[in-house]
Order: sequence, then structure tokens, then C-alpha cells
Amino acid sequence: MSADVQSTSPNTATSPANVGKCILFVLFEGLPATVIDTQVLLHARAAQAAFGIHFEVWSFCGLQSLYERSLSRQSEAERLADCPVRVFRAVRAGVPGSKLVNRAIFRRLLLPRASDFDLVHARNDYVAATVGPVVRRLGLPMIWDCRGDPVAEFDARPQYASLPRWLKAMRLRVLLRERELAARDCGAALFVSHPLTSLCAPLLGEKPYQIIPCGAQKEMFYFDPVLRQRVRSELGYNDADRVFIYSGGLAHYQCIPQVLSLFREVRASDARARLLLVTPDIERMRAMCESMAPDDIQLRSGRIGDINGFLNAADFGFILRAHNAINRVAFPTKFAEHCLTGLPVILDDAIPDCASLADRWGNRLAPEPAAILQRMDTDIDRVRVMQLAQAEVTWAATAARYAQIYGVS
Repeated sequence: MSADVQSTSPNTATSPANVGKCILFVLFEGLPATVIDTQVLLHARAAQAAFGIHFEVWSFCGLQSLYERSLSRQSEAERLADCPVRVFRAVRAGVPGSKLVNRAIFRRLLLPRASDFDLVHARNDYVAATVGPVVRRLGLPMIWDCRGDPVAEFDARPQYASLPRWLKAMRLRVLLRERELAARDCGAALFVSHPLTSLCAPLLGEKPYQIIPCGAQKEMFYFDPVLRQRVRSELGYNDADRVFIYSGGLAHYQCIPQVLSLFREVRASDARARLLLVTPDIERMRAMCESMAPDDIQLRSGRIGDINGFLNAADFGFILRAHNAINRVAFPTKFAEHCLTGLPVILDDAIPDCASLADRWGNRLAPEPAAILQRMDTDIDRVRVMQLAQAEVTWAATAARYAQIYGVS
């Protein structure tokens, strides 16, 4: 594959004027819906409004198909972020030598613009390890935004189980080295959970860091009884129905087969149970549900602005994860979205930080049919849960920590 740079200029946003601090947010994930909307684009919008600074987002795509899909979302991304969003073709992370090639691409793009930026926000270990040497030589400070444990993620992927031991060991050494490079070249770091901080913060020495869970916007996610009744009516649910919701993608770590299996067990004991599945991949989900009774499930694909209504309409939300090193350090945005609508969440302690908060707020259910059935007729004060969540997992609740890490306090 050619490593030639392909890019687009912003369509709807203008380049920021040299007034106030300007932050370059770099990611190598393209512009897929859901997670990038919440963790990157809406973050940029909120930070600009709160701190009077400017953002520009550069998103690199390691596959041609991702590049094309990202181009189709560029205008929407700029609208969500309220800042320029640029899309570039790059080499897929994990390909031998990709960091060297992508570093050269990034250097070529940044050199003519280096004076436009005061800070680089690098999303994950690979990005920080790739762009870190470039920004360090240019004297630009970099934030290492550590989202998880890539070492554990590689080790757990089933497609790599059959690799020769020596090859797996080599790849794991590369991932560990990327973490070390990210820590070496950053000026400060962000971690999404306490277990992740314990794993990575020792590499920083005396450099500052903040623990900021993946949150959501309280203006976008909240409990509203009127909205709940309206959306339930639109979906055809009556007051007696007990609606379970799964909202998200279909990645293997989302445990969709376990979600469906657990719902079937609950439904077999309580005919009021209904399942609302909200995902951008409707057809794949439909295939996974083909053995289920059509009257028991509904499938929807909504934009990010629609999710709050669906969560309000539901009575229970699924957030299932396996017990492994990946989830031990995680903090999914989905948890914040569910809790900000006051929704009881079905999860165990595989994600310790989330389980701890939900236990404190009183909205956690064990993923066991008996525990769920026992709570089917128990009212929960969703307004109270919403208010507790607003104090900890909203962007506003963590703004002071972002201000410190961005140097705008």
C-alpha cells in the first residue's frame, strides 16, 4: 500500500485564529460513530466552550475503507466538534514499520503548521509513541491520553492465539515499548481508571497526570419522565412492559451473545420482558437474533442525539464484560450514558471503577436471572441516580482536571 498522504480540507469549519491556546487532537482510528463522537468530537466542543481555547482534530486511517467512511462523516464530525476535522490516509497500526511511516506522514503535515498549535493531545499509546518524537523535537508539549492496556488487548484476541510464541513475544515487546515511548515523550498524561493509573503512572516519573473517567455530556444524557413516556409510546411499549436495552457496537468485547442469552433466561420467566437493541450494525445484529421471537425484540439504529430517548424508555441496561486484564483497567463511556439517565445497569465487577460507582449509587444489578427477576418490580429513583452521576461522570464534573492538564486553569 502506498504511504502517500491523502487528506481533505475542512468543509464547514474554518481554521482557528491565533487567539488563545490551540490544541491539536490526534487519533489513528478514523471517524467511526459512537465512541469517537463522545470521546473526541464532543470533548473538543465542550473544552472550547469552557476554556476559550481552540481545537483541531487530525484523524488518520489505516485502511482505505475506513478512510472513505471517515470522509463521508467529516462534515458531521466538524458540526459535532465545532472545530476543523481533517482526515488522512496512513499505514495501519500493527504493520511492521508503521510507526516510522506514519511518523514521517505526521511530520510532513505538521511542519508547515507547527506554529499554529500550543499542545498536542495524542489519543492512546500508539499515537503518542508515533507522534511523540516529532513534537518533542519541535518543542511542542504532548498529552498522552492513555485509554487502556494494548498489551492485554493483544494477548486476549482470539485471532492471535495460534501465532508462534516467539512472534507473540515480539509483538508484546513492541506494545510495551510504545507505552514507554509515550511516557517518555509526553509532558503529562490522562488515565481513564484507577487500575490503569496503577499500571502506567510509574513510567511517568514526576510528570503530572489526571484520572478522568470516560464521561458524557449532561446536556445530552439525562432522565426526563415526559421523554420516557413519549419514546415508549413511539416504540409501542405499554406501562407493564419491562424494557431491557443494549446500546453500542458489536465488537467481541461487548459480549452480545451473553446479553442475548441472559435476556432469553429472563424472558422465559417473565413474559413482560422486552429487548431494545440500538446499534449502527442493524443487519449483523438481526442475524444474531434470528432465533428470538420477533415480538420480544426491537432493533434501532439512532444517531447520538437519539440515544438519550432510548435509554429513558428502558428499565434496565446491559453492560457485560469478561473478567480479564482489558476490562480491569477500562471505563466505558456507555456506563456514564446509562447512569446519567438514572438507568439500572446489569454488570458485574469486571470493570472495577464502574462497579464501585454503581454500587455506591445503588443502580447495579448482578448479571444473573434471579437477581434481575427480583428487581423487575422494584422502583428506582432515577432522578437521584442521575444527580449522583452528574457529579462524577459528566464533562462538567471533570472540567477542572482537564483545565489543569491543558494548562488553562
